[in-house]
Amino acid sequence: MIIKNLKIVPGIALVVWLSGCANMSTGEQAGAALLGCGAVGAIVGLATDSAGIGAAAGGGCLALGAAAIAINYYQSQQSRSYTQDQEAYGYSLAQVTEPVVKVRNGTASPNVVRSGDKLAVTTNYSVITPEDQAQNAIAVEETLVLSKDGELIKTLGPRVEQRTAGGWDAQAEMKIPDKMPAGTYVIEHKVKVGDSYSVQNSSFEVAPS
Repeated sequence: MIIKNLKIVPGIALVVWLSGCANMSTGEQAGAALLGCGAVGAIVGLATDSAGIGAAAGGGCLALGAAAIAINYYQSQQSRSYTQDQEAYGYSLAQVTEPVVKVRNGTASPNVVRSGDKLAVTTNYSVITPEDQAQNAIAVEETLVLSKDGELIKTLGPRVEQRTAGGWDAQAEMKIPDKMPAGTYVIEHKVKVGDSYSVQNSSFEVAPS
């Protein structure tokens, strides 16, 4: 009976802690997440008599700190006309029957950041339409998906923008949250129009503070 009660404790502790976070701001939640993670991991490890399980629980909890990341600034611009885009990538609008998109490059800069630093994320992509629609703006969805060690951290978007045929640069600036767990993060750059979508990945490293 005592063992059963002990194994219920982690769930109760986590629920109580999360309930307390409900009334906090995003920044406060991130801080509370990081402070509470060690405690949650320790409680789970104690109750299960497994350091490995406790570490896993604490690690999953730490992901909440990374989830505080958000887009602080966004701008976009057309980087290539549709004729320049055709010449650069070797296609013809005359061969296109419906709008499609293609991510040409996705970057995250600088490659190594620390808590409090700014990260610039750029998605360069092509909008390809039938030739008679080249001057018409169409709705394009832009999404950034952040993950670490194969685990989804946060989805930013989709952001819907009106685009004409050609090349586009979508630039987002993010601030690395305080005490964001160190390690390598992957960003999935995704653009979508209608049923057509394209994806490319970039990565960056958060160095220990």
